[in-house]
Amino acid sequence: MPPAPVKDLKIQERESDLVVGTYGRGAFIADIWPLSHSPQKKPEEMFLFPVQDKPQRNCSERVSWGNYEQTGDNFLITHNSYNGLALYSFIGNSLTDSVLIQVCDSDKMPIDTIPIEPTPGYHLDYYNTWDTEPGEYYIRMISGDKILEQRVKVLPSPVWTVGRLTD
Repeated sequence: MPPAPVKDLKIQERESDLVVGTYGRGAFIADIWPLSHSPQKKPEEMFLFPVQDKPQRNCSERVSWGNYEQTGDNFLITHNSYNGLALYSFIGNSLTDSVLIQVCDSDKMPIDTIPIEPTPGYHLDYYNTWDTEPGEYYIRMISGDKILEQRVKVLPSPVWTVGRLTD
């Protein structure tokens, strides 16, 4: 966010977003999901934040139907929102092993692995859900013999109806 006078702050509870209204520079949105789910004290080794349920895509399937004019729901894409699950984690100073994040299906079988640089501090990684079927998944953070696990749902993509207005 550029330096600008802040005129209004609003927390959107459903999305866990902080909306900042400025004077002359527009509105900015920050994801505050990890702030509301932080542990009381910093973990010594590692911590996997709860993963927020997200839709499969952040746009309607109709966006790629070939009509690129701004009609119906063809222009309703949020370019500032990543398609997928935001995976927030914390790595403490005492952790020396490599760290992996595994995405597992509903039977807890791994379907993808994301390596994380084991540098101390907070980390944000994304798992793209564009081609993932809606349903229940598990996210595991693995380092040596330590395993942390969170359950998450990939929700169906939004579909905005396009129709005539009626009286």
